Amino acid sequence: MREMLRSAPLAKAMREEVVARVISGLLALDDEAVAGVASDWLEYIAPEETAALPVEHLVALASHSLEACQLLAVRVMLRKGSPGDLPESLLLAALSSEYPAVRKLGMVLLGMLPDDCLARRVATLAACAVSSHEELREASAPLLARAAIHNKAAARELVGQWYPLLFRKEPFDGLHASIFNALSGSFASELDVIPAGLFRKMLESRYGFGQRLGFEILKRESGTAAVEDWGEWSLHELAELRELARNRLDVGMLRDEPTLLLKLLEGPYDDSRQWAFSFCRDHLSDGDWSPEALVAVCDSTNQAARAFGRELVTRLFREEDGPLYLARLSQHPTVEVQLFATHYLERFASGEPERIAGLDLYFRTVLSRIGAGRVAKQRVLAFLEKEALADQAVAVQVNALLGRQAGTVAIQDKAEMIRILNTLRLAWPELVGPLKVKTVEVYQPS
Repeated sequence: MREMLRSAPLAKAMREEVVARVISGLLALDDEAVAGVASDWLEYIAPEETAALPVEHLVALASHSLEACQLLAVRVMLRKGSPGDLPESLLLAALSSEYPAVRKLGMVLLGMLPDDCLARRVATLAACAVSSHEELREASAPLLARAAIHNKAAARELVGQWYPLLFRKEPFDGLHASIFNALSGSFASELDVIPAGLFRKMLESRYGFGQRLGFEILKRESGTAAVEDWGEWSLHELAELRELARNRLDVGMLRDEPTLLLKLLEGPYDDSRQWAFSFCRDHLSDGDWSPEALVAVCDSTNQAARAFGRELVTRLFREEDGPLYLARLSQHPTVEVQLFATHYLERFASGEPERIAGLDLYFRTVLSRIGAGRVAKQRVLAFLEKEALADQAVAVQVNALLGRQAGTVAIQDKAEMIRILNTLRLAWPELVGPLKVKTVEVYQPS
């Protein structure tokens, strides 16, 4: 049939009669499949006559319940080339359709309007921009940008209406994103409607796009931020804000006041932590930080920060601070820091009975670990044996310490502790130790 019509098209009068009959039949249909085929044939057989359908027929098609009828109405309106002459109700019918394909063509139709006509329909575009239908929200953005240029007052009014929506729970997914894109894009030049300084509260919002809008405004009002603000924002959950804040931090302040860097090192964000690592490596020199500050890094709850703390202590170590490092590090509960502390035993506790006595809790903690800290245990036991053999006061301490531990630890550790206790018993005969000599029973065969 298509081939026949291509070679022998219908006369104009026949085409007009076909269009009239098919339109009448379409309006009486309730079969979507048949309506789709019929509308396609109609546009194929008589495209010019279909495009010339009167407005009353378009209104009837646009209000029909079948998608094919509504699509035909919008396609005809698109061919007319001057949608501005169509009734407003007909333009809005496509936008309010229950069918996504119809709504999408409706936005194309709306986009054919000149800018001054769009500017008079800001309210319609605004409704599309916050619609629950994604295709309306996406298509309205460029149209709003065109309308905003010609209707500044309406644009500014919309900014005032929309930005509070970013700080409330969205009724459907995608609303916050659409509003933010419109505010930061089409209406970016009108953001001064938002009260000055409100960006601080925005940055504390529980909603991500609310925070992002606050960040956009902060970049315009950054001159009002104090040093303390940048320090706080360097720990913000918004990655862009953390980066901006880090770039605004003063190097001298960070070097003189380690508290903020300690927060960055312990924070939950890898980017801030790596930045803090690099800063410390590049800008910290001997004496910039106190031993307490360096040990505080070793005390971090974050494993990577603890490892970096040991790196800092090693690089920035000063001999006169050695006893303090040993005392502080020995109080840490983690295996790796306890092992790290053993490096300072020989240098700053050897030959110092009082310091050794002050490390009793550290020794007990290391030796009490089960299935962990093997290297630290071996170093501690070797150190205790050497110092106990050199000083009787230390021998008394070690004798009591190992006497308690030997009764609770694993067999492997118990054997080594008993050996050291026996060595001390022989070296210091007057020392009352926990070991008791048992008479060996001799087997007598019967």
